[in-house]
Amino acid sequence: MFGLRRMMFALAVAGLALWTNQARTFADDTKKPMKSDQVAMPAPAEVQSLIVAPTAITLKGQDDSAQLVVTGQLAARKQDLSGDVKYEVANPALARVTSSGRVMPLANGRRKSSSPMATKRPSFR
Repeated sequence: MFGLRRMMFALAVAGLALWTNQARTFADDTKKPMKSDQVAMPAPAEVQSLIVAPTAITLKGQDDSAQLVVTGQLAARKQDLSGDVKYEVANPALARVTSSGRVMPLANGRRKSSSPMATKRPSFR
């Protein structure tokens, strides 16, 4: 009985020590600035051209889809803008494009779509 009480006391002390150490670590982590892997959006004037790939999409069946990749050519580098541009479908009854550039069919037919960014408007069929 005495040994059980001693073991319970030791476990309680160990648990308290772990809890206070974890709380201290959490407090230290909240003081550090968070690092982000996001790249800052370029100003529209910095974008020299936009490249949309693929240039043509054929979707067969309601379960089919395609991913658009929009690359902005800047002065010194290229940047993926696929999730940052606004997509438009000429006939929204035929297909929809998610904000990340995934094209999904809604009905049979042909359509022309575009992906505008400021005044630069590449289009694809």
